[in-house]
Amino acid sequence: TASLLPLPLITELDVSRNELSADGLRPLCERLAPRLETLDASHNLLHVGGTRHIAELCRSLQVLRLNVCDVGVEGVRVICANLRGLRILELDENGIGVAGVRLIVDNLRRLERLSIRGNEVRDEGASAIAEKLGDTLAYLDISDNRITEDGARALSQSMRALRILTISNNTLGNEGAHWIAQLTELQELYIDGCSADPLGATELFTNLRKL
Repeated sequence: TASLLPLPLITELDVSRNELSADGLRPLCERLAPRLETLDASHNLLHVGGTRHIAELCRSLQVLRLNVCDVGVEGVRVICANLRGLRILELDENGIGVAGVRLIVDNLRRLERLSIRGNEVRDEGASAIAEKLGDTLAYLDISDNRITEDGARALSQSMRALRILTISNNTLGNEGAHWIAQLTELQELYIDGCSADPLGATELFTNLRKL
């Protein structure tokens, strides 16, 4: 950490999996804030305090990865209040739920890539994403979120810009697979563990010619 402090021209920083706390992260943010555009601090014990240091000090960020950092809904609130220019946001396994998703889609309208795997966002969260980010989001990872065919329907009806979708380990079944098959502009799809049988798989690969 100390070797980085005299280098204020750094624009990209990866400090993931370093057992950093909020207090440990603050000096980095203070010294690198002016030019920092990309930050990966995933798998550190940051909680809301560390998220606040990042969001309030690093206002130039366009790419933020905070997977498995115990961010929670309050951390999302801080991010949304301070980092409106984010293009890429990853918050896998942070307990943000539907409330966190609503904050994201209402405030971060420039997002092009969003990863929120394992956050219990359910169909309501999927519908919120489709409603607010359907024209801008090109990449979405919404796997492990207890989404059913209702969430798949919402995505299929509004996600016009989507090119890469990861929706694995959700309870979609064949009906959900049918709705995902309507996203005909998809170039990559990851849908394993979603309870679709060969009939559902056939419809996917018949409709999605760009995969």
